[in-house]
Amino acid sequence: METKFILLSIFVFILNIPFGFWRANTSAKSIQWFLAIHIPIALIIALRLILGLDITTISILMNIVGFILGQFTGKSLYQVSIKKNN
Repeated sequence: METKFILLSIFVFILNIPFGFWRANTSAKSIQWFLAIHIPIALIIALRLILGLDITTISILMNIVGFILGQFTGKSLYQVSIKKNN
């Protein structure tokens, strides 16, 4: 597997942590919730185009996993921060 795809997936994970944190603090299906999910997708697509990476099934799957794990990690960090502040 190409190193670029692995690095991009790690970047996708890290990028989504603050967006998952933000999403956890919004009402479901609100504008902010929608933006917290879709802004990182636009950034990832832009980065793929800038880097000239091919879209392969495995690279898409790796990015989806990074996206979901980053969102989940951000949400978990938000929940931990709420518990600490209470």
